[in-house]
Amino acid sequence: MIYRLYFDGSCKYKNDGSCDMGMGAVVLDSRNNIVYEQGWNTPAYDRKGDNGILSNNVAEYQALFRGLDVLSVKRPDGISELRIYGDSKLVIEQVQGNWKVKAAHLKKYRDGCLEQIRLYEKEGCKVSLEWIPREQNKLADRLAQNAADGMERHSNQLHGETDKEI
Repeated sequence: MIYRLYFDGSCKYKNDGSCDMGMGAVVLDSRNNIVYEQGWNTPAYDRKGDNGILSNNVAEYQALFRGLDVLSVKRPDGISELRIYGDSKLVIEQVQGNWKVKAAHLKKYRDGCLEQIRLYEKEGCKVSLEWIPREQNKLADRLAQNAADGMERHSNQLHGETDKEI
């Protein structure tokens, strides 16, 4: 069966220089049924503090990683193909290997996503990534925006799921 994963990230900066990061992921089955949707947030951290550099690109990578991780924990039976869609050209192109990762702090995020993808492929699942315009990513975008605003925290969390970061 073919599954589609849509992801999006958002980083909302505050006047004090901190930002609230929100991530959203939605999984649809081949019948367009929503199998899973979730928004996560990371509350205001200084973008250059102990937690590393926080940016919209980090939020996008975290959303992809978390979506892949959640799906691997509660992988539906018979998943033969996973199509991944996101509106971050940078993340899609870097994960596909078409663009170099110039920002050192993004390498660990890209590597974490690639590790997850390799696990799917090792089990015989065909994985593809495709950039889509923001207008086609509305549900994941809404989850990410709401999470960054603090409106959603681990919504629709699956039982037994652990909250992982790269």
